[in-house]
Amino acid sequence: MEEFALWRGGQVVPDEAWRCPIARRLFQYFTLHQGELPPRDCILEDFWPREDPQRAQATFRTVYSGLQRVLESYLVSRAPFRYVAAEGEVYCFDPHHG
Repeated sequence: MEEFALWRGGQVVPDEAWRCPIARRLFQYFTLHQGELPPRDCILEDFWPREDPQRAQATFRTVYSGLQRVLESYLVSRAPFRYVAAEGEVYCFDPHHG
């Protein structure tokens, strides 16, 4: 298995930046689905298949915010995510957008 590393500004993002492993997994999920438009329901089903839908959605929001903090730690709270576009229920990862 290959090692996973995220580079930001010419430096590797340290493991400590990933406050929870699931945020790292969500990033990997988005990179694997780059150029696709996975709806939130599919993401929730892939990550929390047996979870109550409302609870899964709340967990997703928390993990998604954590991912944004890792990728764009310099942004102020509630700023738009530059690398993952969310249009309604659909998400699209674009690493070249920023």
